[in-house]
Amino acid sequence: MKNIIVFILIINFFSCSYENEFDQEVVTIDIDLNKSIQGKLSDQFESPEYILLDFSDNNPLINLYNIIFKDEMIFIRDNRSNNLFIFNENGKVVDIINANGMGPGEFSQMDDFQVTEDRIFIQDTYLHKQLEFDRSGKFIKEIKNRYNNTNFYVGEKYSIYFLSY
Repeated sequence: MKNIIVFILIINFFSCSYENEFDQEVVTIDIDLNKSIQGKLSDQFESPEYILLDFSDNNPLINLYNIIFKDEMIFIRDNRSNNLFIFNENGKVVDIINANGMGPGEFSQMDDFQVTEDRIFIQDTYLHKQLEFDRSGKFIKEIKNRYNNTNFYVGEKYSIYFLSY
């Protein structure tokens, strides 16, 4: 019993004897609400540019969920249809990668997507796979995904998966 108490005291001493590298000085910023002014955010920024998206009634954009602007293209994930819409900078549909099944090269539920310089990656957690397309929407390959992740990132020689728990 004596050895256990000495051991606990030694551990306690060493665990409390170093400076925590995360300790930071607290800075207080006083805000005087009497000096606040009313205004619009648009007064503080340049005028916004609106892009009207032009898509067909046969394959409508229902519930915009994720939007990525990359290389003068607009990539939009529809959370209802699970399709990935690809628009040019003028809002015209260039391609649609459809959620069209559960077979090889297909997906049914898009949980996340990523756009790189020359690839589009789509994560289907329900089917436990990640699909790879070229930037024009042509299927390249799929890999099995053993993680129950919601988000991911594909690097040159690695992938990171966010498990959300």
